[in-house]
Amino acid sequence: MATCYSDRVSIIFRVDFQDHTDRALAKLFLKQLAQEARNDRQIKNAPICDYKRGCEPPTEFKVHYNVSECDAYKDVTFADDISGYLSFTFLSRHIQTEKQISQAEELILHFLIYLDSEVKTKQVIHS
Repeated sequence: MATCYSDRVSIIFRVDFQDHTDRALAKLFLKQLAQEARNDRQIKNAPICDYKRGCEPPTEFKVHYNVSECDAYKDVTFADDISGYLSFTFLSRHIQTEKQISQAEELILHFLIYLDSEVKTKQVIHS
């Protein structure tokens, strides 16, 4: 899901894996990713990364879906056993040129593939 405001764009991924081990590894990986993104001063020009663990959706979902829609799709969209929600927020300073926009699009489009391969690699290493 993408949310557009006048000064920023937020892209939210609902992260879930079928296997409970993959789900646990994804939670750890995403928590670490969000912490590193907040704490590492060298990447201060990177988009804002936030990880919300568990089934409670971020506020951007609540803005776009009214209460009746949330209740109707609770079993599908907001399941209790998902890894969580990961959001990237691009401010206007992050995407000022066409080149920056196209780089951001490419990275975001490939993120879920990267996450899946990272989790599978960690599962192999830990087993």
